[in-house]
Amino acid sequence: MFPLLETDRLILREIGKEDAAAIFACFSNEDVVRFYGQEHLETIEQGEGFVEFFSKNYHENRGIRWGIELKGANGLIGTIGFNGWSPKHKRAEIGYELHPGHWRKGYVSEALEKVISYGFEELGLNRIGAVVFL
Repeated sequence: MFPLLETDRLILREIGKEDAAAIFACFSNEDVVRFYGQEHLETIEQGEGFVEFFSKNYHENRGIRWGIELKGANGLIGTIGFNGWSPKHKRAEIGYELHPGHWRKGYVSEALEKVISYGFEELGLNRIGAVVFL
């Protein structure tokens, strides 16, 4: 069962097919993907592909990606989670993105604290890294 996490202002939940438009809204924005190491999305079908990719990674124990949703609102404002998850070696890389309309409100810091705690306490990770593309 996919873990549901909560903070004071956020719900971190499983990403589903109904979230493809929100995923597209984030990853099609050049400001969002500028430091992501990939090109921006151009079609909603690519957003649907991301949803499938996140689900497959989770089911194959290679990653876990939560959708970030504001409490009391429907729809994702971004995603956060672990990539390159190696349960055997107890390590993972963390990554996130947030739609620019929600930048500078402390949402990522709030989500990061919860996800990092989950990684160490529930997944048994010893090391969490991050990669930034400049």
